[in-house]
Amino acid sequence: KNRAISFLKTKKGLKIVAKREHDWMKKWKILKNSVITVDHIIALICYVNVTALRRVFKLHGFVRNKKDPESTDKKNYESRDILLSRHREIWHWSRLLLECVHCYGIPLSSSMNYYHGIDCKLLFNRFNVMFDIPTSLTLNRDIAYNLSRTINYGRGIAIELSHGGLSDLQSLSLDLSYLSDYPSEEEQLIFHSYLSFNDVIINRMHHDEWLKILRFWYKIKEG
Repeated sequence: KNRAISFLKTKKGLKIVAKREHDWMKKWKILKNSVITVDHIIALICYVNVTALRRVFKLHGFVRNKKDPESTDKKNYESRDILLSRHREIWHWSRLLLECVHCYGIPLSSSMNYYHGIDCKLLFNRFNVMFDIPTSLTLNRDIAYNLSRTINYGRGIAIELSHGGLSDLQSLSLDLSYLSDYPSEEEQLIFHSYLSFNDVIINRMHHDEWLKILRFWYKIKEG
């Protein structure tokens, strides 16, 4: 808490103000041009610097688990009520992070690329997706490369992302470098943000040309 209070006394802290208002913001008294609060800064510090806490929260709070890990039946997933019951333990933390992005964040730059490392195979049914959990991106491609090499015994994957192409209000992010213990990573937080896949990087090998072909085929198929 002391770190958050001290940060809010700096020029950087005072410059973080709410850039927009929505109805759900007014419920929590977040008004346009108001300075970010101590609670929001604490939530960000915990997210960016306490990676073990972040990992556990994301694992247990945002994912609807399967009753039987071997089954592929959609009805096999736990009920929404069970998910909400588990998520209530971190509800305020989630709300604060969401407000940080959508109240104090800025739109992703359409001229820049963002990178994220993953440690497992993921299947997406489209090239533009909504990230509905707190997710970290980096502007530093080398950081993503190195991270992918340390994930899953060197079998990690780095993905290149960009602005989702819709409204700027659907592609927001918040710069965490000023709160991170490792500012050189240029970490960006997204939450309920719409992004587009540009490239999949495996062992520093790019597959952007393949993605362009698949994207073209997808447009023909979907019309």
